[in-house]
Amino acid sequence: MESCGRNCENDSSILCEHRFNFKAKITYCNGRRFSGVSDLNILYYFLDYVRDGINDGSVMRDAMFVILTKDTDFLKDAESEWSRKTGDAELVFSKDSVRCEDIVIFTHLVNCKNYGTKGRDDLKCIVYRMNKSKRRPRA
Repeated sequence: MESCGRNCENDSSILCEHRFNFKAKITYCNGRRFSGVSDLNILYYFLDYVRDGINDGSVMRDAMFVILTKDTDFLKDAESEWSRKTGDAELVFSKDSVRCEDIVIFTHLVNCKNYGTKGRDDLKCIVYRMNKSKRRPRA
């Protein structure tokens, strides 16, 4: 996603958090950053990120947390690895989310076609799908 700038709220060509029809805070992580990292460890990374944000006051406790991924088996693979480990954090998996204590992280499969350069069309597709989603983040 692009960074917000001067007049971005009124400029639909700037793909920033203002394109969503709900209040959003975007944390973009390039997939190469997690190359070779297991799905479970990626999930732990985001759980820690959310927990740290709640603890330092930068994230509201009642916010909705969503991981957008192109990995069709992200949660299934994370749960499979988690079930083989012992002594790790207590996680409760469902079809499209995982709960750890009072934090719930949803996943959304991004199955947009890669037809643009620099992923710009993917971002437009993501914004469109999140805005149309029935699972609405709180405003």
